[in-house]
Amino acid sequence: MEFVPQFVIPAEPNTSWAGGQFFGKDRFVIWTLVNIFFFCIATLVRSYNLNNNRSIYSGTTITTILCNEAQQLFAAVVCNNPEASGFRILPLQGSDNVQENEPVTYAIEKTFFDVWPLVEKSDSKFGNITITAPVNTNHLAIGYESGTICVVPLSLALLHLTEISNYIEKRDDVRLFEKAHPSAITCMIVPEHHVSGQQYLLSGGQDGAVKIWNLM
Repeated sequence: MEFVPQFVIPAEPNTSWAGGQFFGKDRFVIWTLVNIFFFCIATLVRSYNLNNNRSIYSGTTITTILCNEAQQLFAAVVCNNPEASGFRILPLQGSDNVQENEPVTYAIEKTFFDVWPLVEKSDSKFGNITITAPVNTNHLAIGYESGTICVVPLSLALLHLTEISNYIEKRDDVRLFEKAHPSAITCMIVPEHHVSGQQYLLSGGQDGAVKIWNLM
């Protein structure tokens, strides 16, 4: 049986369809990253343009369309911008009036920093963490911008990740390689294959060197 489309909705130049969803048997919404099109019985009844000209709200993305029990539609909008990344839930009008390309004015309702605040804190002795790598099921290797590598129990890393240097003195379950590289550690790997019962850690740094460390 040959598929024959009832109608075709071309995407605008320099964009593409990002999603679509039915709301009932005769209503559906499709959207690009910045435009929303509301259809009723295969007829376009309303469209919205969320392309905000303010640079702080650039990088707008419509992630999904929501519908509540009262059949009101909402657009979940993410604004990805270094100065104010966040999201907004925008109410959309129904099919009251036929209107195309209606501009939508909006501002960020909640920033991601408000929801998930980032803690910018570095170790007082080793500096900022640049790379981590699992050593085994119980230990984690941590590389720092100072060139130091520290292999610690996972429990210690989970509790005191940004202040490891204060908790590793006189511990038998910690391996410390101070100034393993003269500059930041950029990569680390622990091969699964053990040679003669020995376990090794390979590290690379901004100095361009690759070094091998015995963990046993």
